[in-house]
Amino acid sequence: MSTGVAVAVAGLALSLIPSPAYAANSGTDSVMCYKYGPSPYINFSWSTGWTSTKVYYNSHCTFSKKVAFKFYNDGSTPFYKCRTIPAMTKSYVKFDFRNEILDINTNTAAC
Repeated sequence: MSTGVAVAVAGLALSLIPSPAYAANSGTDSVMCYKYGPSPYINFSWSTGWTSTKVYYNSHCTFSKKVAFKFYNDGSTPFYKCRTIPAMTKSYVKFDFRNEILDINTNTAAC
């Protein structure tokens, strides 16, 4: 077998090896409008893209509510970003980084 043919065969073999795929992170979560008793919710769903994370929300609260988004930080301490969600709206919040969301809650002290 000539050198050119051997290189072509080796290149073809390498192209058939599957490359690790990027696993997009997506999920859902909810936050109660009131701390106690029966309460409406703010519902969240998200999908992590290649360069950003977009979180859709549907607020059933009759007032604005501040929430904390907890993000994974490559094995080290998680970091938090807080946003105020307007009352009775459907929209989204976009974060310009690609980190996995671990939780959404109302404990905004870490922001």
